[in-house]
Amino acid sequence: MQSTIREEEIKKGIIWNLLSYVFLGVFTLVSYVLITWKYGEDGLGAYSIVMSLFLIFGQLGVFGLQSAAMYYVPQQSDKKQLGQLLSSFLFVASIMGSVVGGIVYVGAAWLGNCIFSSQSVAVGLKRLPMAIVFFSMNKTIASYINAQGKMVGFAILQSIRYFGIVASLGIILFLNGEYALIFYAFILSELLVFLVGILCITRTTKIEFPKVYWMKHGAFWQSNTCCRWSMHSRSRCRCMSKPRPFGTGHSPGGWS
Repeated sequence: MQSTIREEEIKKGIIWNLLSYVFLGVFTLVSYVLITWKYGEDGLGAYSIVMSLFLIFGQLGVFGLQSAAMYYVPQQSDKKQLGQLLSSFLFVASIMGSVVGGIVYVGAAWLGNCIFSSQSVAVGLKRLPMAIVFFSMNKTIASYINAQGKMVGFAILQSIRYFGIVASLGIILFLNGEYALIFYAFILSELLVFLVGILCITRTTKIEFPKVYWMKHGAFWQSNTCCRWSMHSRSRCRCMSKPRPFGTGHSPGGWS
């Protein structure tokens, strides 16, 4: 009975993933039509280049964490461990996304003007850093959902990205925004994907945000650093009577 249910889930997931690729093609085509209609062929060319670079740099920002999620998440059944695992992935993804985004921002003028000979590309790249940060975290979230066997949720999350781009472009065009504003569509769509992804995950997983996670698991290093300093200064360690064990938030000996 369980195998039959599982087979039905897999079939349903495959269908939804195929549909997500159809939606991807449709939404991409619609976005190209809108941009060409409003800003012409040159505008579409610059937009296509920026979008391609966004996907490339976004993948660099993920830093392979999507593969790590696909490997480690199925091995965990404890919800607390899954929450800690996810928080660690998101923390690293946000840092790496910020690093790649910063590099893109600094090199935007050189890439746009020297490599592609387009000021519009340079302008578009300068608006990508925040989108790259969210893209890095969103890819990790999507892989986490997929690793749990929720293929439908993964497909929907993938489709939301391109729906968000088209919706954002529609709003910008409706408001007669200038050409540079269309690149904010990447940020708005990734923010939408992030919010939906977090809402989906928090229904089953309690996320321990980096501050809480690292404070708790850094207790061991805190106590040992204190004691090493005390030994160096030949004074009594006044932080704790005993070192805190790794992975716990309390000291067995209490505070001295």
